Amino acid sequence: MVHHYFVVSAGNGRVIDITGEVLPADEVQPGLFISELLLDRIFVHYNFNEEKVARLLRDYDGRVVVESDDNDANWWLLRSEDRSLSLKRLLAEYGILPLRDYRTKSREKLNLLRRVGGTAVENCPFTA
Repeated sequence: MVHHYFVVSAGNGRVIDITGEVLPADEVQPGLFISELLLDRIFVHYNFNEEKVARLLRDYDGRVVVESDDNDANWWLLRSEDRSLSLKRLLAEYGILPLRDYRTKSREKLNLLRRVGGTAVENCPFTA
């Protein structure tokens, strides 16, 4: 479902965005399709980010928006509405960890705990 990357199938012009949605495509000539891709969209996990995301949304009211909020999976999909802003740069500036990085760091910490026989993560799972 959540790929974090676009999927383009060869031959039929099918483009699937980062949420798993099939995007509309115009066939401009036989076998040649064009789709508009919104690239400045990033998934962010709730953990350790709630206050930071709230501040970002306040500071960039209407210029950065929550496109989707999945309470079951605990993530937001953020989108920049302003082409002059880089969402990736803003997340770094606000210390907001993208979901992909959050998952990677979580796996690293859990694997470390498994190797050393730990049972719980102290404080933030991304420290040290």
